[in-house]
Amino acid sequence: MNEWVDAGYLPDERFNRITVRWLELDREVPYPSKPDRSPAFIRGLLDSGERRAEVFLTDVREELTD
Repeated sequence: MNEWVDAGYLPDERFNRITVRWLELDREVPYPSKPDRSPAFIRGLLDSGERRAEVFLTDVREELTD
């Protein structure tokens, strides 16, 4: 979409550039863990997500204030 706006294929008064950011886990989660619904596994995922979210949001804030 951004490339189309930049190239003039889409009117920039109707379409804005967008930034897509990825929030990645700070650890590998193997495919066989997919059916694991144990409280310890879920808690580990939540903890990992919270840690990564803090880093992610700090990076976004810094990017937006630069």
